Amino acid sequence: AAQLESYIHRIRGFFKQADVQQSGTLSWDEFKSTLEKPKVRSYFEALDLDLSQAHVLFDLLDTDQSGSVTVEEFIEGCVRLRGHARSIDVNKIVYMCERMFDRLPNMLE
Repeated sequence: AAQLESYIHRIRGFFKQADVQQSGTLSWDEFKSTLEKPKVRSYFEALDLDLSQAHVLFDLLDTDQSGSVTVEEFIEGCVRLRGHARSIDVNKIVYMCERMFDRLPNMLE
């Protein structure tokens, strides 16, 4: 439990640093520009998250598909996605399936 709390504290720190507009949400542009900084990239990788597919990661964090990520979405997503690349790959498939199921009623009309 203490390890998880420490992890969440680090995630919250990253979010605060990345939220340059101090809006309480991260846009894709804020997320992307923050990840371009080597120090921040290393910090994010230290959180045990794979950044090879940063846009997919952002989409997975943006659970309400609003185009921005709240601190709650960010923390919950990072906790859920931490680990090796296999975790993000599986979550990408889940995300794609959910989007496909959302579109299915329109396809059947």
